[in-house]
Amino acid sequence: FFLFFSFFNFNFFKNSLKGILGMRWASEINEKERIEITVNDLEPKCIELIQENLVLNGLEGQMILQNQDASVLLHQQSFDYVSISFF
Repeated sequence: FFLFFSFFNFNFFKNSLKGILGMRWASEINEKERIEITVNDLEPKCIELIQENLVLNGLEGQMILQNQDASVLLHQQSFDYVSISFF
């Protein structure tokens, strides 16, 4: 299980990076083996943007999107790998 967090919402990136690392893993790694990828962001608008990016990149249904505090999610689930993104 893999979990990606995004803590900061920098408006100057124009939403282009929302979910990018999780989408890269979904497109490259999931071609070879099926893994569960969870992307979490505390900001609801970011989750909407990630969903839009998934559709635009043909990756619908390949990631689990969460909208909650990181400390809560980490207590609810266990993950093999955690990546923290600042974008």
